[in-house]
Amino acid sequence: MPSFIDPHFPAGADVAKCISGDPDKGLVLFASGVLFFSIPWGRQAMPQGLRRAGFEGMIVWWPWQEKYRQFPTVGVLWDCELQRKHAAKLAATIAAYRQAHPDRPCHLIGCSAGGGLVPQVLECLAESHPGVMLDNVVLLGPALDPRTNLTALTEQTVRGTLSNFCSIFDCMILGLGTSLFGTTDRRRGPSAGMVGMLHETVGKCENVFFRPWMIRHHRFGGHKSNLNRKFIATLVAPRLFKPVE
Repeated sequence: MPSFIDPHFPAGADVAKCISGDPDKGLVLFASGVLFFSIPWGRQAMPQGLRRAGFEGMIVWWPWQEKYRQFPTVGVLWDCELQRKHAAKLAATIAAYRQAHPDRPCHLIGCSAGGGLVPQVLECLAESHPGVMLDNVVLLGPALDPRTNLTALTEQTVRGTLSNFCSIFDCMILGLGTSLFGTTDRRRGPSAGMVGMLHETVGKCENVFFRPWMIRHHRFGGHKSNLNRKFIATLVAPRLFKPVE
């Protein structure tokens, strides 16, 4: 395991299944969501989609769910201590990677509950690693309060753009689900992954709303299609790997 990640990676995780690729060609850190049915959602689909888009760098599926790998898996939404712990670990990994590979791109993806973890990662970067910046950030159907304003944090910690892929049709998980169980930032109601972020800044914090033409890229609007390989390769990757100044 590379030295920049070794001290921070969760103990006991299957490294061979979670990490692949060449860190000299860039880094993508991916935080997935609730492990429904104990399935590590996106652990295969995300690397396959990004590889299909031509990315040869390192991809890390971050196993942050710990004790919530079995029922009740939705506990990750309420465990603020666990969220903060892994946000700090992810931020430390980003800082260590920047030190080891200062001229290589570094990106962050969060899906569902993992998307709700992303603002905490940005907070940890701003507070504990000032000056360390990501290139681009992508949120895929995040379980995040839509009123959360990420503009200032993004200005401090992201060189490029934070893109929020959202869909009004993701109403079972990110509408009903977060109304019943809450978002990762402990609000109840439709989340930003359904209705979009209320605070947008063009070129910095942008919503990418579902549109019918996206169906041909296997983006069907529901929660599961956030992790479709073709969607990742054709619609997510261009935003994630967009060149930054």
